[in-house]
Order: sequence, then C-alpha cells, then structure tokens
Amino acid sequence: DEPHYLLSAESLLADGDVDLKNQFDQRAFSKFTSADLEPHTAPRSPRERLYAIHTPGLSALIAPGYAVSGFEGAKAMVSLVMAAVVGLLFFASRSLFGEATANFVFLLSAFCSPLPIYANSLFPDAVATLPVAATLACLVSPRRAFSALASATIAGLPWMHPRFLPLALLLALALAFRGGFSASRAAAAFLPLLASTGLLLLRFQAW
Repeated sequence: DEPHYLLSAESLLADGDVDLKNQFDQRAFSKFTSADLEPHTAPRSPRERLYAIHTPGLSALIAPGYAVSGFEGAKAMVSLVMAAVVGLLFFASRSLFGEATANFVFLLSAFCSPLPIYANSLFPDAVATLPVAATLACLVSPRRAFSALASATIAGLPWMHPRFLPLALLLALALAFRGGFSASRAAAAFLPLLASTGLLLLRFQAW
C-alpha cells in the first residue's frame, strides 16, 4: 500500500485533495515503484474521480517529509514517530520500574521487531503505536503535555484506518478511568475522538 499513501500525500501537496485521477493519469507512482500500479479505488468513488479506499491520515502525516525529500522524507516522518514511541516507552518504564529496566525496554523497542521494521515502512500500523505509548506515559505521569498528546493522537486513529476505532475507544477509556473515573478526563479523551470520527463519517457520506 506504500505507493498509494505516497500518491495521496503528493495529491494533498499539489492539488489540495485526495483525488488521485491526475496522479494515475501522469503515472506519478513511477517515482517510487517500477510496478504498474492499479488504483485502490473506494467503492463509492464518484465518476471521473479516483478516491483511494485508504483514509488520508497517514498521507497527511508524511506529506511534510514528502515535500522536502520525496519517499525518503516520508519514511523519515514515520521514523520520527517511532523515535517518539521509543522515548515514551522509556519514560513510562523508568517511572514504573527504574533505570535498568528502562534501558532494557529502550534496547528492546529500538532494535527488535516490530518497531525498527515499521520505522522503514509507510503503513498506518506504524504510527498507531504512538497513541498507545502516549497513553501509557499519561497513565504513569498525568502531565498536561502527555494528556494532550494522548488525546490528539487517539483522535487521529480513525483517520489512519477505521479498524483502529476499537483501539481508540479502549485508550480513551483508560484515560478516563485513570485513578478512578473523572468526567473532565473522559471529556478530554472522548470529545476529540467523537468529533474526529464524526468528521470521518461525514467524509464518507460526502462521497
């Protein structure tokens, strides 16, 4: 699926949309694959348009890197996310278990499967690890920065892929019930997620 996410990133940058018709007409995918790419067209894509079946969250995330350095820049964006995941896991481990365990967790997450493999791949499962790590850090240390990062990345999960919605709900519940249920924490976790999911459903409906 990598070329399709790259094409969507290019369309966002060049056209301000995710209609890939002109990208396929111009065979823009030849810049990063030698294959004769077939469109992954959404079933309800309007006539004369090519909307990919993939949601555009990952494409939007990699777009800045793609704009600077193409395919390598896009992979660099995912690698930055993976680096943040490793840092958050290290912080959570050190807070709970101490320096020695945190160092082991750092080595394990940085050099063993799956993170190093995902760091070199453009796939939504890679960046879906960020809200999990952010939630763990927030559960360990309820700093505002961690809470904001967790809420924002949880809200972005459905745009990475709709299959992540159950994970998003579980993470939001974890934030809401940290140390006992809190209405304010529940609102901070669920309102952005509900708004994000509603916008995604409106997007599907518009198609």
